[in-house]
Amino acid sequence: ATVRVWGVEQAQCAYVLRAHAAPITGLSVHATGDYLLSSACAPDCHWAFSDLRQGRVIVRVPATDKDGAPQGLTCAQLHPDGLILGTGTEDGEVKIWQLNERKNMANFAHGSAVRSLAFSENGYYLATGGADGAVKLWDL
Repeated sequence: ATVRVWGVEQAQCAYVLRAHAAPITGLSVHATGDYLLSSACAPDCHWAFSDLRQGRVIVRVPATDKDGAPQGLTCAQLHPDGLILGTGTEDGEVKIWQLNERKNMANFAHGSAVRSLAFSENGYYLATGGADGAVKLWDL
C-alpha cells in the first residue's frame, strides 16, 4: 500500500511513500507538518514514520503482542507533543510508543477491536473507540 503526498500549489503528486505491504489503517501528521505516521493491518503489522519534505520512509516498526506475534494495526495517532504516538489493534489493545526510541511504553485493553483513537489537545487524555461501540477515555 502506498501514501501519495500531493503538492497543493502544483496540484500534482510530489512523492509516493511505500511504507506498507497491506492496507493503510491510520494516518497522522506530526505537529511540525514535516512528518507522517502511518499504520497498516495484517499481514504488514507495522507503523511507519516518514519524512514528507524528502518523500522517504525513515523507519518501520513492527507491532507485536506480549508473545512476539505480529499484531495488525487498526489506527494510529501522534501525540500533540510529537514525542509519543498511539496505535490500536484488531485484538483490542491500545499501545503507546516512544517515537525516538521506537519502543512500546504502555498498553491498555480496550476490550474489542480498536477502530479509532485521539489525543486531547493538551495531551493528557486519550479517547479510543471500539468495534463494540464503546468509547473509552484514558488518563495518561
